[in-house]
Amino acid sequence: MVFTHTFRARLPSGILAEFLPPAKPSNRVIILCDGLPSVPSKKEILQHLALEGFWVFHMRYRGTWESDGEFLNESPDTDVNLVMRDFRLGGAPSQGTIITA
Repeated sequence: MVFTHTFRARLPSGILAEFLPPAKPSNRVIILCDGLPSVPSKKEILQHLALEGFWVFHMRYRGTWESDGEFLNESPDTDVNLVMRDFRLGGAPSQGTIITA
């Protein structure tokens, strides 16, 4: 199934991620970590990767857009590690708050 809109989830770490599920069941995940602070929507790339069979998450670093925290208060790689930890603790977005866009 291809979605015409993206979803957003606030992960347990307070980081917000825009995401799409894969077109067919899959356990493969991509966390899109692009430039700082980035633009708020990567809909086309999310749709492409979802069609390729990936859960795809575009994380919004702390202090950018709707994510909690202060921008660059800590190294951005810390945010990437927090997101990976959130997934290992039970899988996002099931443990986070789903926010429809």
